[in-house]
Amino acid sequence: MKKEETISLSTYDPAWPKLFHYEKHRIKKALGMDLCDIEHVGSTAVEGMIARPVIDIQAGMYSLRLTEPLYHKLESLDYTLTEEIENERLLFTKRTNLSINLHIVLYDGERWRNGLLWRDYLRSTPKIAQNFGSFKHGLVRNGVHDLQEYISQKLSFINNVINYSNQKKGWG
Repeated sequence: MKKEETISLSTYDPAWPKLFHYEKHRIKKALGMDLCDIEHVGSTAVEGMIARPVIDIQAGMYSLRLTEPLYHKLESLDYTLTEEIENERLLFTKRTNLSINLHIVLYDGERWRNGLLWRDYLRSTPKIAQNFGSFKHGLVRNGVHDLQEYISQKLSFINNVINYSNQKKGWG
């Protein structure tokens, strides 16, 4: 994520799932057998949700050690490695006519599970999704326009929901 990115929120766009499916097939072809699963996560994956118009894609792999050919294949799809958190996540971004965050994480690891848990909880609990949308809108209205600050402020809300959901499932 580039620090100079600013925050703008959009109402839900029904094209977001279609854009995800289009990009999913391109990523699957690039990563091939190294890819375990790929999912649409984040606010653009929740129907009716206010969101930054950036599609979040979570790609699960058994290893985060990508070979040079895989990097080149992703680069050929206009992805740039933006952030590497050792043993947890590789973040590739695409900022063309379609903005995408591609989170490569360990398949069935904590980040993989939490990404799906968060998305599914928002999908199944419209009141929480609405509250989260209001929370994000409030951040922007109150002058949070720097991407890093925006993400930081959202994390406590997200982590509280994930912890609650994990406890309900007996995981936490």
